Amino acid sequence: MNSQRLYFQDSFLSRFEARVVRAEVAHAANGSEVGSRVVLDRTGFYPEGGGQPADRGRLGEFEVLDVQEIEGEIVHTLGGPPPAVSELLEGRIDMERRFDHMQQHTGQHLLSRVFLELLSAETVAFHLGSRSSTIDLPLPGVTPEQVAAVEDRVAEVLRADPRVTARIYGEHDPLPGDLRRPAALAGDVRVVTIEGVDHCPCGGTHVARAAEIEAIVIQRVERIRADLCRVEFLCGGRARADHRAKIDLTRRLIQLLSVEEDHLARSAERLIAKLKVSEKRVRELERELVPVRVAGLLEGAVTIGSLRVVCEALDPEAAGDPAVLARELAREQGLLVFLAMGGDRGRLVVAASQECGDRGLRADELLRRLLDPVGGKGGGSAGFAQGGFPAGVDPAALLARGLELARSGLSPGLGKP
Repeated sequence: MNSQRLYFQDSFLSRFEARVVRAEVAHAANGSEVGSRVVLDRTGFYPEGGGQPADRGRLGEFEVLDVQEIEGEIVHTLGGPPPAVSELLEGRIDMERRFDHMQQHTGQHLLSRVFLELLSAETVAFHLGSRSSTIDLPLPGVTPEQVAAVEDRVAEVLRADPRVTARIYGEHDPLPGDLRRPAALAGDVRVVTIEGVDHCPCGGTHVARAAEIEAIVIQRVERIRADLCRVEFLCGGRARADHRAKIDLTRRLIQLLSVEEDHLARSAERLIAKLKVSEKRVRELERELVPVRVAGLLEGAVTIGSLRVVCEALDPEAAGDPAVLARELAREQGLLVFLAMGGDRGRLVVAASQECGDRGLRADELLRRLLDPVGGKGGGSAGFAQGGFPAGVDPAALLARGLELARSGLSPGLGKP
């Protein structure tokens, strides 16, 4: 059954009544019940399509979680049990979300027309995201000067405030001669018009006048491939929210750096230059400290038969590169090394001198045995291996297990995969 699409008649419709034509329990992939799927005789809920997300809201007493068009039917997914067939339900659309989508979608039509007008670039893809929207253009890129020209032309149209209308043309009705892109399907065609500016086949929801878009701001241009770029943009309320966020960020930076706004970039450049010098000096000092740290770690080595084992948890704030320390330690004869470092992403390094290999102790196999049980990953060779482990894993527990493996590994078999 083809439901009557009320959003075609009025994009600002926020409430409607409709009867249930079909309803069924919805199931997840594991077979559990996850609400219901409902088809109505008429609906104001826009189903996902044409780059525009689906509406949200409530149908009866339950939340509308998703709306999709499936084989010509508009299917509403509800967060509750299926209603009775023929039951009359009230639909209430989340108009804040709907109007945001209307601003972004009509803004895309205008932006695409201006890119075609100024740069002869036809939009080949559109995506309306939750934070920003994008269009793809068959261009290697767009210069800042071109971006400014596009935004200025868009502002000119917004000031003129032309009407935005939608009309369904029958199969035999003559279509406007300057369609921005051809109709994708045969038969009836819905054309959205920004009067005097743009005609485009579209099934989405749109504002009634161009001024309701409020503003269009191009955020960035990203090169996708040699002949394709992606333009990210914001319209209306999103543009205002982004502007407020950037103003707030600028104020915070002014307070942190104690400079005037005009000097922010220069001050940041100076700080970055100083940071690079400081980081270079830190690396030099860490290299100078390596022999001292190696000597300290050797003092704490545990003797197991003819081998010595270093097991140490390093402080992430104070430690240098554990791989450098482990490689330096492994120069010693008869030494097996376990160095662990906690933090947001833990790190484990295992190094084994030649004598360890002769006893069947391989660094890569030891690392695997330690990290596999805790969900870590890594790799290496017989003499050196390193990897990472999740933040919740205790480095001390890993080291204790490493010492156990070293003790048991003095018997044959550990080195065999």
